[in-house]
Amino acid sequence: MLLAAAFALVAVAALASAGALRLTLTSALLAAYLFASAEVVVLSEVLSPFHAIAARGYLLGAVVVAAASLLVWHRAGAPRPPLPRVERAALRRHPMLFLLAAAVGAAIVLESVLAVTTAPNNWDGMTYHLSRAAAWYQDGALGSVDAHTLRETVFPPVAEIQVLFTMAFLHGDRLAAAPQIVAELALLVAIFGTARRLGFARSAAAFAALLFATLSEVALQATSTQNDLVVSAYVVAAAFFLLGRDRIDALLAGLAIGLALGTKLTAVYALPVLALLAATTLPRRRLAATAIACTVALAALGGYVYAANVVRDGSPLGPVEWQRPFQPERTAAGTVSTVARGLYRFVDVSGYELDSHVGWTITDAGEAAFARLGIDPEPEGATQTPFSFHPNTRANEDVSYFGPLGFFMVLPLALGYVAAGAVRRTSRSRALLALALPLFALELALTYRYNMWLSRFMLVPVALGAALAARVYTARIVSGIFACCGIVFLALALAHNERKPVVVAESAPVWSLSRSEQQALASEVHAPTLAALDELVPETATVGFVLREEDWDYPLYGSRLSRTLVRLSGTDPFDDAARRGITWIVLGGDDRRRAGWTALEVPAAGWTLLASRRADAERLAVFAERGEPAVALAAR
Repeated sequence: MLLAAAFALVAVAALASAGALRLTLTSALLAAYLFASAEVVVLSEVLSPFHAIAARGYLLGAVVVAAASLLVWHRAGAPRPPLPRVERAALRRHPMLFLLAAAVGAAIVLESVLAVTTAPNNWDGMTYHLSRAAAWYQDGALGSVDAHTLRETVFPPVAEIQVLFTMAFLHGDRLAAAPQIVAELALLVAIFGTARRLGFARSAAAFAALLFATLSEVALQATSTQNDLVVSAYVVAAAFFLLGRDRIDALLAGLAIGLALGTKLTAVYALPVLALLAATTLPRRRLAATAIACTVALAALGGYVYAANVVRDGSPLGPVEWQRPFQPERTAAGTVSTVARGLYRFVDVSGYELDSHVGWTITDAGEAAFARLGIDPEPEGATQTPFSFHPNTRANEDVSYFGPLGFFMVLPLALGYVAAGAVRRTSRSRALLALALPLFALELALTYRYNMWLSRFMLVPVALGAALAARVYTARIVSGIFACCGIVFLALALAHNERKPVVVAESAPVWSLSRSEQQALASEVHAPTLAALDELVPETATVGFVLREEDWDYPLYGSRLSRTLVRLSGTDPFDDAARRGITWIVLGGDDRRRAGWTALEVPAAGWTLLASRRADAERLAVFAERGEPAVALAAR
């Protein structure tokens, strides 16, 4: 109830503030999304110095902001955005939109159900996204986290602060994916509005927005605790407002860019396109207003992380030596190869098992194309993980692309509009949004070694160019084929989602599994230790840990986020734990034992849970009696 009240207060404040600006409905909805995001971040930053980030602090702040916003709205004459008129005759002319809207609506409902009824289990979420939010929740403040990975400290925080907002009320992670789902809804509005400002008809703009929601990576991201939909929503909102004509549009564009930069570093790759868009659409005064608004927004909304990184590490992105393994050796051949590999991976059928003959035919064609063009598929200085020519069939938010529509619609539209812009056969605005995709691929190639996880980064440029799909709607046969393809692969992606499959073994729904079983869907080798954590370690225990960069630490907090985590000395964690009075330890990496400790070892995971003699011996005995084959319980 308290969370519902807080959500309502934030929504009222955001809508009232947007209403006072006398915007159109689309602009008002997007402005409200930006205002709500900014309010949650600012409240967290205000409460943080007093270690007062909690339900009471958020509620008090939300009441004050809502009251002030309503007062401003009332003094402005209580304006309301005009509602669109929908004629029945017009509805009958667009049956395809009804079908597409019904499919997307059902998918968003299912995504919400999966997000609410299942435990988070995205790998990055388990490693740092949720971990940093849980640490802030326990401390009641935003700040540096003494964690096993610098990603909990150096990365921009806006999306995780939104997760923290839900944790403060629920004392758990039941709504940890809410920022991603809300961002998907905001993206649909932003894409529709962008298409309208590019000159497309309302029906075509609706088609483009709805079709975007059917892309595999979009649907998979919505059920996760990643932040790629969140940053994409801010970037596309910025593009929408840059296409406006009013001074308030310029200011809102700056706010959106500031939020994007405060959410994820991939927003930096969108800056060249946004800057060119601003330069070609805004007069100089509006350009200055946008730049000032962006600077202020970034400083107020997460920019403190970049400043802290500079003070601590001498770089806004964190320690240089920490960045170095991801940076490529910049050569012409390596850059061309990474661009080509990134674009080739648009050959994607997430959730669909290809016939072997078809799969190998595509593979052979890809290998032949690279060989004919003289492109090295795995240059050593530009490669982090192996590259495969075989089309992706996995439905996984970390490796999926955009289904068949990615190759047959997204790429052709982007390249076609870039070519049309080069010969001045289309508007500059359309050409620039299309340029986002190839330019993004080039920027990634210059700054990242190729790896299998770059697919989620491509969500930003695909979202930026999504409004151009409105052009397809004029060809009803082609748009009908694309709509059917999108619906089919949307269903396949959700049905075969590796992290949250609708149905698991023996036809059981995923929400019927235990929390540890749901989390183990992302990594089966962690299953025994996750079960031990849930069933053996007390909810209020203090757990010491020594973990590697990619190890999970979030599950150690427990379902109620009530366990305390303490990073131990890697040299001698046992003595360190004894000095601190810690009776439970989790070790990643090498297998270390010590007399007086009981070890639950899972060699395949490289993760060991140990309990001292002072720990609850009865719980260990109960677990040992089960005799589960994957678990070896040994007393030393």
